[in-house]
Amino acid sequence: MFYQNNLLKIQNSKIETQTHLAEASRRSTQMFIMGEVLSDVNSELKNSSSSRLSNTLAGRIIGLSRAMKPYRYMVGDKLIDEPISPERGQLLISLCKSKISSSFFVDEILQESDFTKSELMNAKLRGATLRDINLNEANLSGSDLMNVDLQNASLKNTNLSHVDMDDVNLINANLEGANLTGAFLIRANLKGANLTNVVLDSVKVDRADWLLHIRDKLKIRGAAELFETYKIDSVFYYQASKLKKPMILRR
Repeated sequence: MFYQNNLLKIQNSKIETQTHLAEASRRSTQMFIMGEVLSDVNSELKNSSSSRLSNTLAGRIIGLSRAMKPYRYMVGDKLIDEPISPERGQLLISLCKSKISSSFFVDEILQESDFTKSELMNAKLRGATLRDINLNEANLSGSDLMNVDLQNASLKNTNLSHVDMDDVNLINANLEGANLTGAFLIRANLKGANLTNVVLDSVKVDRADWLLHIRDKLKIRGAAELFETYKIDSVFYYQASKLKKPMILRR
């Protein structure tokens, strides 16, 4: 009986792996569709003086982002723990690198697109306009988000570990449950943001009273709990610029 149960577990594991591999293969075909869409984006922008896209093409982009569902794929000989969408991440990076009008991008594309659970590790998005974007549960670890406009963005349970967020606009952004371990928040605008249950281990900030400032001056949601959990008790040394910045540690 024990031997049969063990064989059944192995068989079920292999079936699960094959199922996820088949899903990954199906999703990868969407890369061809994305190539066609991005080619059309390039063509329209070349012929547009306003850097706007047709409503039809904008609708195709929105539909593509929603169709690119998260899934588990193999790394080495194991499936990753949680489903994620590399295709959504590649689509977003490509759109950010194009020269679509910022206002059109936000109003006609980002507000209706689905970029939740996007895989964006080590992405270079410096200076991008991503207002109103939904990046819940996305993985942006190690990315460059310096001077990015994330006003009104939804970043719930997002992996922002070791992200450079210097000069980022997080006005009214929802970062509930986000992981900011090792991130840089120098001069970040957090007015009206939600920091409930965020992880701030080893986060670099621009003032020694940062925790007091967000609690008493900015009155940010979640700041009171963060003040009880964390303290500023160290400094981070920038070797290139020979500057020292306060760093947040757990009490």
